[in-house]
Amino acid sequence: MIILAYAYGDHSNRLFQDLHFSAFCRENRLSYFNPTMLDLAPLYFGIRYNYVFAVLLKIVIKVLKRLKYTRIVEVLNSKDLLRIIGMNKRRMIFVSGGDFRDHAATEKLRRYYSRRYRLIPRKQSMKLTKDCTTVGVHIRRGDYRGFADGRYYYDDNTYRHIIQRMTELLKGEVKFIVFSNEGIDPDAFAACAAHVEISHNAWYVDQEWMKNCDFLIGPPSTFTLWASYCGKVPCYHVATPNASFSLGDFHICNG
Repeated sequence: MIILAYAYGDHSNRLFQDLHFSAFCRENRLSYFNPTMLDLAPLYFGIRYNYVFAVLLKIVIKVLKRLKYTRIVEVLNSKDLLRIIGMNKRRMIFVSGGDFRDHAATEKLRRYYSRRYRLIPRKQSMKLTKDCTTVGVHIRRGDYRGFADGRYYYDDNTYRHIIQRMTELLKGEVKFIVFSNEGIDPDAFAACAAHVEISHNAWYVDQEWMKNCDFLIGPPSTFTLWASYCGKVPCYHVATPNASFSLGDFHICNG
């Protein structure tokens, strides 16, 4: 059994971490359990998640590590993990690693994981209503002020430019939904010719709405990539303010 001992990052990073280890194990017919998903499990797995086992396992991991009875192996890729499995005769292998990826497995199993990570109905405040082409605009502020020296901390003018550019590319009737990790001033987009709505939902509902958009755009972030993967939504990450882009620059994340 492969057991993920340590979570990496927050929300979307943790979901991607769980996705890749789970997909790897499913492809290689290995048992897998992730006790670090204890707090996120109610959003996606409901009663299917073994809470008692998860809590006990987290305690056991802490005790074993403190007593130095086990080693937690940080793995980088699928070949690395297969090598470790081949060398290790133990029944349980404790692993960690925020950069572990198995894109071949996640791409192959996209349909399965899109269902597995679907937000359970009682956690959805309301469903996204679509009556025209819908573009999800992700405004990442907060921690992005300091991340990468603030390179992706864009002002409102940048996002107005994005909305204007998407309006030109898509033509016809387009609705924009703004998602953000901090409060957005409604007047910031009042001058836009397009119809702009601002989401006030929890982050996990925002992601569920993003999965149902036709396009996603914003600064580099796993938040939009997760919705792109699960919903097969074309996504574009704006690398610089006032960047020029076309619909050909949008791609669906493969995990």
